[in-house]
Amino acid sequence: MHDLRTRTAGLHIFIQVHIELDPEMPLMQAHAVSDAVEHELCAAFDKAEVIIHQDPAGLETASEPSATAGNS
Repeated sequence: MHDLRTRTAGLHIFIQVHIELDPEMPLMQAHAVSDAVEHELCAAFDKAEVIIHQDPAGLETASEPSATAGNS
């Protein structure tokens, strides 16, 4: 996981996190993992709004494409 962000607005709690999953994982399995993480977070933080971003593992270490790529 990375980019964990939490905030409150009034009585509301917001939790946002990126989870890294095997890029070869089937979509249905990736959703099941994400749903399990969301369930655990909601159990720990009652009434929190949880947003989970699913990223392929290794994305953080991948180099960013240059801004001029494809503009030749």
